[in-house]
Amino acid sequence: MRLAEKTSPTGEQELQADQAQNVVRAWPGSRAIALVNVDLKARARRIYADRRRRDRLFGELSVLFRDPAWDIMLDLYGGDRPCGPVSVSSAARAACIPMSTALRCVEQMAARGLVHRWPDPEDGRRTLIRLTASATELMGRHLADETRFGPEG
Repeated sequence: MRLAEKTSPTGEQELQADQAQNVVRAWPGSRAIALVNVDLKARARRIYADRRRRDRLFGELSVLFRDPAWDIMLDLYGGDRPCGPVSVSSAARAACIPMSTALRCVEQMAARGLVHRWPDPEDGRRTLIRLTASATELMGRHLADETRFGPEG
């Protein structure tokens, strides 16, 4: 199988990506976010840091609270680069999960239109990911929801 065949979306993946885009279109005043709001990035970082503190506090029990796809989304949104790209191995480390779990999460997230993934042009063994425009906008809306997080995030 050629690499292009491995990375090209199937009909089902295209349908799920369209569904994710429809969620964005259905929101009043929807528009693509060109740059992630700095305050929202800071909020994503605080939420991510709080999840890591919780992991340290609960130790082995923290496995009960894991949500690796959400941790990957927070890391991509709040990271130094605007919504990526990062390697899947970096995403695995950030989410504190094994590589096999990260690969499954990324596969599911890509199939649902939340991340783009492609082979690293400098190292074909690695896969890079970044949030899609739809996922970036949804993350921004979620993080901006002050009724959920309050003004301090």
